[in-house]
Amino acid sequence: MKPAKIVKGAAHLTWTLLALPWRAVKSNINQLRKAKQAHKDNIVYIRALYDQATHRHSAGTKRSSVTARGFEEAMRDRPPGAPSIEQLSKRFLRQKRLALGTCLLFAVLSLIAIARGNLLGIATLLACLPLFFMAALSAQLRLWQLRTRRLSREEGGGLHDFIRTPRWYFAVLDPELSKTNGKGP
Repeated sequence: MKPAKIVKGAAHLTWTLLALPWRAVKSNINQLRKAKQAHKDNIVYIRALYDQATHRHSAGTKRSSVTARGFEEAMRDRPPGAPSIEQLSKRFLRQKRLALGTCLLFAVLSLIAIARGNLLGIATLLACLPLFFMAALSAQLRLWQLRTRRLSREEGGGLHDFIRTPRWYFAVLDPELSKTNGKGP
């Protein structure tokens, strides 16, 4: 090999190993500085949003405590095309039945999968039970509110009030098949 070609190859290798990575490192450092500044700007923006939200929340709680509406007033103030109490009861009862039926289907399919040796059925079972219980709980809470005609916290119509009722968990798990609508047989 010619010495000029060796020197040229060594210079190219030196340039590639020493000079080119520094350009990339410098670019990375500049990008890191820009990202750091953007992060600081985002923190300032998030703090402003938080302050605005807490201000609205505190103003909203003051307003809601002053203008708490009862069940009858809320039903009177609904728009003209709103569903009736009976229609709402039917809808929530249907939602509850759908949640319980779907949960039962998933539970049976999971148990079949477990019986066949597929242990991923356990994960499905563990995921579906709480999920569909929460869906049934939501529908049952609305049914309970409509049946007892309690809606606001002041009337004792919140979730904590519902949970204080005896055997509430049985009410959630009961599909109420003997009832045609949300009220009774």
